[in-house]
Amino acid sequence: MLAGEQTIEEIVLNGWEWYADNGITLHAGKKVTEIVKAFVVLRAGVVESAGLAAELQRHVRSRLSAHAYPREIAFVPALPKTPSGKIQRFLLRAAERAAVRTDDA
Repeated sequence: MLAGEQTIEEIVLNGWEWYADNGITLHAGKKVTEIVKAFVVLRAGVVESAGLAAELQRHVRSRLSAHAYPREIAFVPALPKTPSGKIQRFLLRAAERAAVRTDDA
């Protein structure tokens, strides 16, 4: 786990009412070396929206320093996990690298 990922996950888990599960990872940004991106599984019945993403960013930003809040939010149906239930962040980062390569092509 990269520095800060656990702290941000704990902030999201402690108090944001709409999530069911989440994973935080760092990935290469377009203008900076790395940015924080949150992959969030919403509770059943909660509909993703830009407003909901902004609310999550405000929630985390109010509890952490300005540089640590997730610059990007991805609402996903599920997170890749090991049989013991640990989030496989390397798969999230690999998917992000692949998406950046596709965007740059």
